[in-house]
Amino acid sequence: FLLPGEKNAINQIIIDGNIILSDNELHAILTLKKPSLFKRSEFSQKIYMRDKQNLIGYYKSKGFRDINISSVINKHADNNITITYTINEGPQYNFKDVILSGNKYMSKDVILQYFNSQIGKYFNPTFIRKQIIDIKRSYLSDGKLNISIMQELLVDGTNITLRLNISEG
Repeated sequence: FLLPGEKNAINQIIIDGNIILSDNELHAILTLKKPSLFKRSEFSQKIYMRDKQNLIGYYKSKGFRDINISSVINKHADNNITITYTINEGPQYNFKDVILSGNKYMSKDVILQYFNSQIGKYFNPTFIRKQIIDIKRSYLSDGKLNISIMQELLVDGTNITLRLNISEG
């Protein structure tokens, strides 16, 4: 079907099934581009796979934990390629609250400042990971070398509460 070393140009990129996020927003994530008047992207299996993973990551960063994306590559007689992404967004989850336990050295208010900007917005696991790393760095810079933070997600419908169990060592 697709032979190594064979040059195939992108003829069309179809995004189907997206409801909340627009076609334009999703096309902007893709490295492979649909053709314009003066330019056509050359198909690359590696970039195609990365694009699919980038779409999944982007959806997850927007609160779609259950995102499912399937894709099909169709090669036409003229060696042009059509890529079709079929998207099942699933529900969009919201970041509802943070519950803390075990923190004695660092106050609840100080720890919550790391998350307050996103509470009430869509759930973004990348943001959560980054904030936990930043909290650990803060503990470490204060000399707390045995800090351990375990996270647990409590899901209630489309609301997610983050529970942090902190062992300050």
